[in-house]
Amino acid sequence: MQSDNGVPLQSAAKVPILVNFDVETDINSEKSYTKQQEQTSLTMGCIFKVGDDCRQDLLALQVIELSRDILKSVGLELWLDPYGVIPTGFERGIIQVIPRCKSRTQLGELHDGGLPEIYRRKFGPERSESWKRARHNLIISLAGYAVVSFLLWSKDRHNGNIMINDDGHLLHIDFGFILE
Repeated sequence: MQSDNGVPLQSAAKVPILVNFDVETDINSEKSYTKQQEQTSLTMGCIFKVGDDCRQDLLALQVIELSRDILKSVGLELWLDPYGVIPTGFERGIIQVIPRCKSRTQLGELHDGGLPEIYRRKFGPERSESWKRARHNLIISLAGYAVVSFLLWSKDRHNGNIMINDDGHLLHIDFGFILE
């Protein structure tokens, strides 16, 4: 574990705590006592929540995963990325931290020019290949999450619940208010 573990996160009524774990994984998929296993270490984060019904998040993420599979099976290039949630009891659970992402709020604190400015600073000039790829990723993820948000009647959409990853994809998190 790292020294910055147990970081409380900002929330109006809940008590979320972020904990990072150093995880060692075997690179070789076959188990063999004759080969020496190569190991690599990575950091995974989890948010432990109390006072939040994580079963709703789990339901929403199951719909997102099913929608992703359906859209892919009919040949639509829309991007959705469900993350892990484990309800552990009444109004409590564990939520996977999405790696390589920042919320729109976090990005807005760094850049005042909106999404176009964020994308220019992060991915380069507008005509560059990296910017075009990131814009494409934004478009296909915006379309995918628009479909799912409509199906789920998602509420509580604000810049803290919208994430942007290092590839330019947009993701929605926190589905405590759906189907209302």
